[in-house]
Amino acid sequence: MNTVPMREPDPNDDMGVTIDAILTRPALRIRYMKGDFDDWKSIIGDEDLEYGIRQLPEKEQAILEKYYLQQKTLLDISRDLDIPASVIGGYLIAIETRLIIYA
Repeated sequence: MNTVPMREPDPNDDMGVTIDAILTRPALRIRYMKGDFDDWKSIIGDEDLEYGIRQLPEKEQAILEKYYLQQKTLLDISRDLDIPASVIGGYLIAIETRLIIYA
């Protein structure tokens, strides 16, 4: 069962749903939890999306990792990265918007 709180999908944004689907696959999280990889982006299983994530600034990559793979709350991400909790959701939307061209 997926415990990651999902944002309401935008009916005009099919690729955002695709990105969420890729990053919330149970097999991805299981492999991530095993830790049998050098870099979490290499286990995504979608070459284009992996490339897109690698183009993001480190802070945004960390937000994705903590949100999707570590399944941390927005408040926990805020504390871990020293970013105001009020902007984490905005970061996720902006990141997803930029990744759409890679999905």
